Amino acid sequence: MHVRKAFFVLKQSLRAQKQVFLIFEYFIPNFRRQTSITQIATKALKMRFTNVLPKKIWMATIGVRVFRHHKKKDGTYNVKVSVCHKRKTTYISTSHYLSIRKLNSDLSIKSYVVNRSLFKVLDDYREIISMFEDRLNMLNARELRDLLVDNFKSIDFLSYCKAYVTKLTDNDRKESAANYRTCYYSLIDFFNRECVGFNEITVNTIEEYQDYLKSERILVRQIRDGSFNKKVSPGLSQNSISGYLIHFKAFFNSGRKYYNNNSYGITRIKNDPFQYFEIPARKETKKRNLTVEQVAAINNVCVDPGSITELAKDMFMLSFYLCGMNAVDLHAATYEIKNGRIEYYRSKTKIKRKDNAFISIKLIPAARALLQKHKHISKRYKTVNNLNKALNKGLKEIGKIAKCPELTFYAARHTFATLARNNCKVSKDDVATALNHVDQTLKVTDIYIAKDWSIIDRVQKSVIKYLIQHSNILSASDI
Repeated sequence: MHVRKAFFVLKQSLRAQKQVFLIFEYFIPNFRRQTSITQIATKALKMRFTNVLPKKIWMATIGVRVFRHHKKKDGTYNVKVSVCHKRKTTYISTSHYLSIRKLNSDLSIKSYVVNRSLFKVLDDYREIISMFEDRLNMLNARELRDLLVDNFKSIDFLSYCKAYVTKLTDNDRKESAANYRTCYYSLIDFFNRECVGFNEITVNTIEEYQDYLKSERILVRQIRDGSFNKKVSPGLSQNSISGYLIHFKAFFNSGRKYYNNNSYGITRIKNDPFQYFEIPARKETKKRNLTVEQVAAINNVCVDPGSITELAKDMFMLSFYLCGMNAVDLHAATYEIKNGRIEYYRSKTKIKRKDNAFISIKLIPAARALLQKHKHISKRYKTVNNLNKALNKGLKEIGKIAKCPELTFYAARHTFATLARNNCKVSKDDVATALNHVDQTLKVTDIYIAKDWSIIDRVQKSVIKYLIQHSNILSASDI
């Protein structure tokens, strides 16, 4: 009986040469000693050889249905689109509700206007389905219905921006989240409404946003007590505008990547305006590094205990002593003190790197004292953004006294690197190691090389020694 069934299946498959080829291509190499076609057929049946034949290509069908038992309280019936696929049927509700007078006895639709509208919807659905081709086999009826529904939903750009910022915050990328949040708020101010579709963003929109950033504008922000505060904001510089546009582009491109499903051939966000818009190049900024005399002048500024200027001076010098440690890492206080060293993962790049941007730096006595003095910095300032504002405000005052115009906290990092390279003649590779940078051209090589913290120690020692020789800040015991 089984052999007869096997011969019957083989006879059916002989009608297509391609299927015969597949059958014998699969079985004959595995049964070379079995010359009997009966044996091959029997084995084929046992192994369910039909799995090696070309898979059936399922075709989805779309139609219109009205159900008698779906009658509403007002006597109307909702028109639904039926999606039949793999012998299963699901339904999509439409915006059409018809009374019994507009339906035939078999519940087919009488209205020419409604039918014309529904035919347009069905054609759109069929066009999407035709794009799937053989990929329809990967979907069941419910998944196909959901894809059809999602394809016609308007996607809110501003909601996606908000979710993007939240994800950065959850991933502990606080500094990046703060920058993107600022751009998100400016986009809300620009559009002046809660919902903006991705399809509304064009090249003209981007150009108008660029002009908006250049002009003076009134910003309205809600404060903690629920009231609103108005502030006049001047036009931004070219570099700042470029930064905002870069974040705008990142929002948009990330959304396109998220909502467009290339594996299914679905393109929900078809427009790509940034492909035709060139973001203005940033002007080269003035180097923020200081001379060793200016560093000494900053350290010697007299400040009031507990003031913002004292905090700014101490944190600036602490960053300098620790090879340009960022404010966000000092605020996070996730570092550990082990064997006279401070060890931490650099927040700015830890997610982008396989080593999580781990670094270990020698904690010299002067740095240890300042770290102990400000160990509760995160309690004084709840967010790193507030800390940065306080530091920049304090450094602005210190800059006036020390004759260092436009002094910023990041100048400590720039100055450490410049003194190491130009004055102490340390190699660029070693300076990069001390700054916890990675040379992209040597990423593969770095996998094979163990970390050597003595390189950072030598760079740090060279800079501190140079500082001692040319100022009265530290003594030889601090090395």
